[in-house]
Amino acid sequence: MKVFEELLDLFLPSSCVLCLKKGSPLCSACQNLFAGPALEVKRSNFNGYSLNGVAVSLYSKPAAAMVHELKENSQTFLATAMAKPMAKALAVALAKDNVSGSVTLVPMPSKKSSFQKRGFNQSQLLAKIVSSQFRNHKKIRVDNCLKLNRKVLDQATQIGAARRENLFEAFSLVRSPQARDIWLVDDVVTTGATLLEAARCLSVAGFKVRGFLVFAETLPKNQQKVTAGAS
Repeated sequence: MKVFEELLDLFLPSSCVLCLKKGSPLCSACQNLFAGPALEVKRSNFNGYSLNGVAVSLYSKPAAAMVHELKENSQTFLATAMAKPMAKALAVALAKDNVSGSVTLVPMPSKKSSFQKRGFNQSQLLAKIVSSQFRNHKKIRVDNCLKLNRKVLDQATQIGAARRENLFEAFSLVRSPQARDIWLVDDVVTTGATLLEAARCLSVAGFKVRGFLVFAETLPKNQQKVTAGAS
């Protein structure tokens, strides 16, 4: 398959989804945009519960384009380019926390309508590729143990407290994860409402959510203004 793809690129060269340069669906220069050190991020809810995590990138224009092409245009080959730096970030986080036991990666479940539209759950796809990068570490497993137990609105249409209320008690466990130490996986974190509610669900069931792993972080609007003014 790889030889076929190389021959196809030779005779019918594709364009990079980000810079449109001919020769590869994602050129090396654009891949390197996400090769820097991971960002340490944190999200809290109104009860004071907080959860630490790592993100590969801020939700910049290139990161937003990657996420959009993956989710809306089914460019699933981008999942590997996104997941590889996510795996590196996770490896650093696990070493920093001195985690030596088994770890379960729990992807965020998608709405039924979203899955039917895309044919895949992007968080699950990313988690599986992240896990595959730990070839010599069989203790990193993926478990789709969470499900949505009721209809929820699109989080992008909700703001502030409405995001929390939209997801409150919306998750339930399908089964118990094999490892009690959990890392949640998603493509993007904004307010963190989804991840925090998933963490609450797992914590109530007696599991330890160590953190979350995402490709990109969307900063709060007030921080976006500060960042833009400093650039």
